[in-house]
Amino acid sequence: MPETLLDPTTLGDLLRVASADDYHRWEDQIRRTGGCADPIHLIGWVLHKDKTTGQLLHHYSTENEP
Repeated sequence: MPETLLDPTTLGDLLRVASADDYHRWEDQIRRTGGCADPIHLIGWVLHKDKTTGQLLHHYSTENEP
């Protein structure tokens, strides 16, 4: 069986991602994109407010996504 070797850059990236604290979040995103190697990256935020009171109900941002 032929050996498949990773180049040092790819191996370094693989080890960095696999040992990251947010690995499970990263893995979840990979699964949701079907393992796509070149997914579309959307950035931004959303606020949900009560129309009557103006109270903030929910806030989401992609800022901390892996």
